[in-house]
Amino acid sequence: MRRFASHAVSRATRARRGIALVEALAGGTILGIGLAVLVSIASDASARMRIGEERIVASWLIDEMLNMIVVEGPVEYLKRYDLEGQCAAPFERYSFKLELQDQGDIEPYRVTATITWESGGRPRSETVQTYIAVRRGETQIENRKPGEPITR
Repeated sequence: MRRFASHAVSRATRARRGIALVEALAGGTILGIGLAVLVSIASDASARMRIGEERIVASWLIDEMLNMIVVEGPVEYLKRYDLEGQCAAPFERYSFKLELQDQGDIEPYRVTATITWESGGRPRSETVQTYIAVRRGETQIENRKPGEPITR
């Protein structure tokens, strides 16, 4: 009689062990899927961060070009600078293209600035279009001394 009871306990123990094994396999599978999702999210976030950094650099370069056009004036800028080319170090992987369109005597120039670069095997670009007025009536003031002495 004892023999049958021992045999029944053994079957119950084996069944519990089998269920525990199935639970462990299911838990491991769920954990693996969760880990794969986390790695995918981290990879996507890293790629988006890199693209964001590249776009920030492109905006800096566009801002620099537009500021130089404002400082020099569109007419002088056209005489002194290239309208297309590769950006200076350390931004050699970026290229620029400027279009300055004269709108007439009293209208501002339409300026289109484009920065292009390659990222992840794909060409990318940022473009800004604005209007910049011609510098008029500014004469060089050679004597910049104040008319009266300044006392402090």
